[in-house]
Amino acid sequence: QGEDLGEFQGVKLERYVLHTVQDDLVSFNIHVPQEADYFIEVFASLVEPDPNPFGQSFKLKCVCKYRIICKHLIQRMHPLPACASGEWGPAKAIRHFNICPLTHFQAIFETHQLPITIKFRCPKQLK
Repeated sequence: QGEDLGEFQGVKLERYVLHTVQDDLVSFNIHVPQEADYFIEVFASLVEPDPNPFGQSFKLKCVCKYRIICKHLIQRMHPLPACASGEWGPAKAIRHFNICPLTHFQAIFETHQLPITIKFRCPKQLK
């Protein structure tokens, strides 16, 4: 029985993609696990201004496809941690809850100091 095309050694390939949104910039950082050919499809949903949030249907459409040809890896990549799918970084917290980062503004940061303290400003108490 062959391996699922959406997996590498039992790990979903989506765990090798870091999706972030910052203002009007959407980024996909792709780190492939081995030399091979890959495809990535980017989906989007048209958001129409509608006063009734229950009146909109949520239909994702494939807006573009890319073929990635990796003939040589500089270093082997490990998958991102298994977690709920979606974007990384603080943009979603800002958009949906008005929670603003005070210390780390991007989805990726490097540190040589431990422990790491990540701070946010919350406009109201959250549950």
